[in-house]
Amino acid sequence: MERLSGATVWMPGNAPGSEWAEYYRFLGAAFGIHIDTSGPDFGWEHFVEEIGSGERIGFVGERCRLPWHPRTVQIPVVEPVPVYPCSMLCHRQNRHPALARLIRFAESGFRPYDPRCQWLPEPDRATFAAAPR
Repeated sequence: MERLSGATVWMPGNAPGSEWAEYYRFLGAAFGIHIDTSGPDFGWEHFVEEIGSGERIGFVGERCRLPWHPRTVQIPVVEPVPVYPCSMLCHRQNRHPALARLIRFAESGFRPYDPRCQWLPEPDRATFAAAPR
């Protein structure tokens, strides 16, 4: 992450006020990265084509399936690994038969935030440092 300091990362579609725009605002401030939200968000093919032009770099999830492009490469971002906080949301009275199994599955894979090798925005750290309730 430190090697990206001073870089501009293109993130079209980060709508002002959205949770993902706020996440990248914190990330940029923490590591000295400018987040450029300009331009239209025409989908992954357009995004990869723009990155392939050599004028831009961008962030995508580790397991994100992107269209192949001969002039792009996907490099893991590490030391620390930025972790995007996610939560499962459902109605309290939802009694769908598969919901309990889905919740148990999500809880079984939960790994608390580890500040030694991961980065989260400060406001999210306490929430993701403990096991789910």
